This record gives sequence, C-alpha cells and structure tokens, in this order.
Amino acid sequence: MRILLLDDDIELAATLKDVLALDGHDAETVTTIEAARQAIASMPRFDVGVFDLNLEEENTINLLRSLKKEVPSMRILAMTGGGKVGADIGLPLATAHGADGVLLKPFSNDEFLKAVSNTD
Repeated sequence: MRILLLDDDIELAATLKDVLALDGHDAETVTTIEAARQAIASMPRFDVGVFDLNLEEENTINLLRSLKKEVPSMRILAMTGGGKVGADIGLPLATAHGADGVLLKPFSNDEFLKAVSNTD
C-alpha cells in the first residue's frame, strides 16, 4: 500500500515509516497540512492517510473533512496523544468528519499495522 503520514513529530514519523517499510508498504512523511495537500495532489494516489490530529500550528479536522470529498477512495486514520484537543473529544470528532479509524498514542507497532491494513 502507498501511505501518507502527517505528523510534526519527526522522530515518530520516521519510526512509523520504518515500521511500514518493514511490512512492505511505501510510505511518505510530511509535517504540515500544506505539504500533505501537495503530496495528495501528486500521482500516484495514496491508499491510506495517517494524520496526527494536533499539529503544532493547527489541527487536521478540516483536512479530514475535505479529503473525504476530494479523494473518497483514500482511507483515513486519525491519531492523537491528546494535546490541545483531548483524545476523548478529538478522536470522535475525527470520525464524525471523515476518519475511517482512530489510534490513541501510544500504540504498538502491531496495533498501528492492523489499523493501516484495516484488519481486526
């Protein structure tokens, strides 16, 4: 699968990219919503987007909402450890605005790969 990771935690993004690569996936990492939009506009398309809800400058709810209209074939996972908007509010809000799944940080590599692959 081709996967886009959006997280402003560069170390976490690099680790998740490595986990995906070891599982046979092609992943690209970005740190801003603008960079995510540029990557999504490129070809070939991404199968899955994994987006941190609470970036340093903004949250990704508007991105989730617009992607569900613009790229309905992309599965979207939202992840958060809390931050400005707590997980108890942020994760249900992400689902309401287009996320197909959610991950609460910290999570294991197995939990991450299951969520990306959409397996139980």
